[in-house]
Amino acid sequence: MRRLLERYARWAAGNPWPVVAVTAALLALGVTLGARLSVTADLGVLLPEGAPSVRHLEMAAERLGSTDALYISVESPSAEANHRFVDDVAAVVGRWPERPLIFYRPEIGYFKERRLLFADLEDMEAVRDNLARRLRWEKIHANPAYVTLDDDPPPEIIPPEMREKYEERYRSILGETIGHGADADVGPTPDPRPPTPDYMYLEIEKEAKRPDGSAGGPVVTTTMMIRFPGTAVDMDSTKNVVYRAECLIGTRELSDCLDVDMWPGAEELPAEARTVLRPREYHPEARSEVGGGFRTRVAEAGAILKDVRASAASALIGMMLVVLAAFRSFRALLYVMLPLLFGIVMCLGIAYLLLERLNLITAFTFAVLLGLGIDFGIHLGKRYEEERAGGLGNEDAIARAFRQTGKAILVTMVTTVLAFAALITARFRGFSEFGELCAIGIPLSMLAAFGLFPAVVTLAERVRPLRVRPRRDVPRSVVRIPRAVGRVVLVLAALGTAAAASAAPLVGFEYDYGKLRTKRPVSSRIDTRAATRGYGGSPAVAMAETPRQAEAAHRYIRRRMLAGEHLLRAAFSLYSFVPDQQARKLRTLREIDALMEDPSFGFFEDRLDDEDLDRLDEWRRYLRIGGVEPLSGDFPAWARGLFTELDGSSVGRVLYLMPKVDTSDGFQARRLQDAYQTIRLPDGSKVPVASSGFVFADVIRYIREDGTLATSLAFAVVFAVLFVQTRSLPRTLAMLVPLLAGFAWLFGALAALDINLTFYSVAMLPVILGVGIDSSVHLYSRYVEDGPGSMPRVLLRTGPAVLVSALTTAVSFGSLMATQHRGLFSMGQIAVIGMGAVTLAAFVVLPAMLIAFERRPVGEGEGREPGA
Repeated sequence: MRRLLERYARWAAGNPWPVVAVTAALLALGVTLGARLSVTADLGVLLPEGAPSVRHLEMAAERLGSTDALYISVESPSAEANHRFVDDVAAVVGRWPERPLIFYRPEIGYFKERRLLFADLEDMEAVRDNLARRLRWEKIHANPAYVTLDDDPPPEIIPPEMREKYEERYRSILGETIGHGADADVGPTPDPRPPTPDYMYLEIEKEAKRPDGSAGGPVVTTTMMIRFPGTAVDMDSTKNVVYRAECLIGTRELSDCLDVDMWPGAEELPAEARTVLRPREYHPEARSEVGGGFRTRVAEAGAILKDVRASAASALIGMMLVVLAAFRSFRALLYVMLPLLFGIVMCLGIAYLLLERLNLITAFTFAVLLGLGIDFGIHLGKRYEEERAGGLGNEDAIARAFRQTGKAILVTMVTTVLAFAALITARFRGFSEFGELCAIGIPLSMLAAFGLFPAVVTLAERVRPLRVRPRRDVPRSVVRIPRAVGRVVLVLAALGTAAAASAAPLVGFEYDYGKLRTKRPVSSRIDTRAATRGYGGSPAVAMAETPRQAEAAHRYIRRRMLAGEHLLRAAFSLYSFVPDQQARKLRTLREIDALMEDPSFGFFEDRLDDEDLDRLDEWRRYLRIGGVEPLSGDFPAWARGLFTELDGSSVGRVLYLMPKVDTSDGFQARRLQDAYQTIRLPDGSKVPVASSGFVFADVIRYIREDGTLATSLAFAVVFAVLFVQTRSLPRTLAMLVPLLAGFAWLFGALAALDINLTFYSVAMLPVILGVGIDSSVHLYSRYVEDGPGSMPRVLLRTGPAVLVSALTTAVSFGSLMATQHRGLFSMGQIAVIGMGAVTLAAFVVLPAMLIAFERRPVGEGEGREPGA
């Protein structure tokens, strides 16, 4: 291998332009492919395909399309202005080619005619009994022979408190009262307002808040919910409809809306379908916003993409500054950074061929690879400059740098790659895909470094010859370090390691996903939940096989909720529209109708005027209208549409479950998952439930299982590689012990700083193992090369390269801390602390061990010159 490396180094130094030409061609290919990569914020892609939560979501997508919705809300002091705005928005959205289901102004005439069925059964029975008593009173008082000394009033049919109860109920639900001028014995007091139409808007009135927190007067929030037959996993189509909606209401820059992709088939759409509707043109204080699961997913993906660019840029700038400070030469940027960037671009192209899209963890693989891939160029560059300072020419210096550093670089590359390869075995795809890309990217970076280094250095030498600085030898005063010093340092390090290891159990795990999201604004400022009567954008969806099974599941869930289970706030199905105890209520209404047909009721009617008689006839129609039948032809289409599947013929087989617990909290999501991921009905049948909260619960579960396994496997791999390379257990342990000490120091630091692990940062633990061993390998390899007693020389000659390499890696990892994403911040935080700990251990524990236990013959304590 050394001979091959040296032969290639000399050939590439003598023929740099063919190397540059091949590199340029491959670079163009990598850029073309890498530019097609997309990023998704979907947690489901992190899990194995066989995970129940993923399987249920796929089932929901096949039957319903996306369970997410797009909301367009408008807020102003005027409900009438809001109505005009959402009416115009609906007219435009209704022309979109996706043929979305628009839900904002449901027709309620069907339910208004059956309003009596939504009264409480005990109240209906009380009215029936009161009516029977009234009839007896009328019969008695209609008898001319009846004489009473008491002036007893007629019994009330509807008591005042009952009228007030239902007037408030119907006003809050339907926006109207139940009376409008009926007699006090039959209905509520007269209402001067005109009757409302047979539809209602999804809206809520509330008090506005000024920036200082004080009340700003009443405002009305009106909301439109839009559902699409597609799936939100298709990020391109999702982004398209979100941007189009934002263009429609004027919240996106007009320059962004001129792209024809914003208006698919724009040339075929009428002009009004491509109109910008500005809320302030409807009311000076109106504001509108796009929200819902669609918009959140697009906003999160956009935030991640911004963070990817920010972290990559900050990593590049930081590493360039470190390289300039370490080499004090601009040419070092060429032979260190150019091969690195070439390797990263090629990895981007391969990532597209393998994955096509990046997830929340793999999106930042390339920031990690920047820090790992630069090591090869740094070690080659430092050894090249050292050999030039020793008097060798350009070609000889390149060849010697390849020959002397190749073995150590190869060993560190193999250990790092195999540590990442350990992640590939994880079922958690966030780990496996991250490990896969890094296991590919690191060898590519090494090949790029070895392949391009001779050509770049030679071309730079031809343009401007390197000014060679004479190499300064190590002063004699620092050559010999007494064994006692090494032993004291070793004992102190052992005590510190034991203390840190004992604090490791104190390190917690962050289960709240809400604390790990991006700090960039992704959620809407206008709350739509109250306006939509509690219907959320991403409810859990239960999928029954038949409408009868769905009805049984609905009854079963309601029984559990009434029994005191507090995991769900509500459960909606097609049968939620059916009043409770409808059969008994219908029977009671028929009994009331029959009583009103009694001849004695005519005595009461004789005292009514024509208007009251007309109102009484209307109430008779309410008594006889019949029950709520969700599968009947006259049932409202908008209500049926909420429970209609993609095939258009399957209706009423799904239920929407509204969680009461916070499903962004891993503990709460797991509780809900355990209770409702599969609903087991009393007859033994099962109804699967899909929820994004269940996906997060599975993410936590797989991370806890796979994180420990992957870290253990990474350590085993590192041990095996070192043992095969050294064929000596003591030498293997000499490099492993500092790594283990550094790992213990990492957990001690986390406990001391009260930093929790997250499902992002756990992925860095195997990385720290694979990368952290590099410092020990390079220092130990140079120590073996120079011989016993050479540790001071090793620290002064190879130590700077190791430090620069570790520093650039830390800068790369630290770039994640410059992002707005708190989960990725935790990833960079753990990586920086971990790299600092293992690097410090390599410079403290390894020299102390070697000095304390090395055997130095008398007269050889000063070490040897390289090659001596």
